[in-house]
Amino acid sequence: MRKAGESQAYLVAWRSDLVVKAGYSATRRWRKFLTLGGTLIAIHQPDDWHDAFSTEATWLYTLSRTGERAFTNRTEAVPYLGHSGSGWVECYRFASPEVMQASLDACVRYIDSDASGNAPGITPGIDPGNART
Repeated sequence: MRKAGESQAYLVAWRSDLVVKAGYSATRRWRKFLTLGGTLIAIHQPDDWHDAFSTEATWLYTLSRTGERAFTNRTEAVPYLGHSGSGWVECYRFASPEVMQASLDACVRYIDSDASGNAPGITPGIDPGNART
């Protein structure tokens, strides 16, 4: 059984390639992506793992509305995701930086719930391109 606050939904972007990955993890898998050139955009770490999983599903839907699947197979994703390319179907590529940013903003707005822009359990990323930082 997972402990409260262990599960996370996360957004990582490779801005120069216009690629975004939304994911869900209890092991902080997103750290590997940062060593491969990704930038952490946001983390949602609620008390309930169901909420983290639901956030990931909503983010994936949001990204799919304006982005295309970034990869056609796991091998193409290895430079971004690591040795096996696992999680490649959760990556989207965008036509322009503006479209990508609009999609990221929509994902972040989904988890924003108070006037300060930082809902409980939300950690904005350190990306200077993210308006919330």
